[in-house]
Amino acid sequence: MQLNPANPAAYVNLAFNRQWREGKHTEYKPDEGALGRLSLYGGRWDAVLDACGPVDEPSACYVIAQAFQQGGNFRQAGQFLERTIDFIPDNRSAQLVSVFLHVMAGLPDLALQRANAFRTRFGAAGLSEDEELELVRAEAWAYMSKNELPAAERILTAAQAKYPRQSTPWDTQADIYMQLGRVTNAVETLEKQLRLQPDNPQALVKYGGILIRIGKFNEAPTQLDRALRLNPNQEAALLNRALANSKLDRLDAVQRDYETLLSVAKSSYRIAALFGLADVHFRKKNRRESLRYYKEFLNTAPPGSPQIPVARDRIKLLESSGSF
Repeated sequence: MQLNPANPAAYVNLAFNRQWREGKHTEYKPDEGALGRLSLYGGRWDAVLDACGPVDEPSACYVIAQAFQQGGNFRQAGQFLERTIDFIPDNRSAQLVSVFLHVMAGLPDLALQRANAFRTRFGAAGLSEDEELELVRAEAWAYMSKNELPAAERILTAAQAKYPRQSTPWDTQADIYMQLGRVTNAVETLEKQLRLQPDNPQALVKYGGILIRIGKFNEAPTQLDRALRLNPNQEAALLNRALANSKLDRLDAVQRDYETLLSVAKSSYRIAALFGLADVHFRKKNRRESLRYYKEFLNTAPPGSPQIPVARDRIKLLESSGSF
């Protein structure tokens, strides 16, 4: 603090350490000094970590763990999450996240141990439905990672029977089958789910996407229409329906979905919409619009995107002549 009075990590570490030494082993509540210093970094602890050094306070450690997890840095996320748990052993949310982090970090045996420990520690007082489902999800993926598919199926089937209206056990089983390349099993799982949950938008989108993957382009739009009636701006549904209709040469429908997607989408969906609009205008022989969208796509797409060579070739073709 003497070297840099504006350092939020140092300020919070000092304040929390003082609180802890006084025997106040409760959650630290940032005061105006902490909030003011943090605001210099947009309120983001991951930015503070980069510029000011590590923080050693449970709530901030939890936030940084989430940032590492979103970036695919599961072991680093686990380190910060362990610090949160060290300070607050009864933080059930952190304990649950830790279970699945071990799966994502490639440590399925430890994940199963953590899941069992969670049930032992908190089960006597009763687990919430959300906690039970999160444990089921983590345990199923852990068994899948250990090449013990029957064990994962048993857990998920039992959860489906106990919680027939919940998405998690059905979604998890379908995702596991897709990862293993067992498309038929995934389709059967989703069909069972939709008989019980006919208005589940996530299941409808996933089912439509699988139908596209197996070449049933005529059937996919029906499922995606249902999903979009429930949520007209559902990004994955718009993209999947555009892809299905593209295969069926329904170019006006494709264009409408990509235009809607471009107006509501963020990140990768926006990039897909730009490329899709460029392609549909190329196929409709709208040279100017096709060029515009291809160039905007190239300005937006991250390096290494597989569509970049196609976009560059199409731009050369469109600029070299006034016709196709």
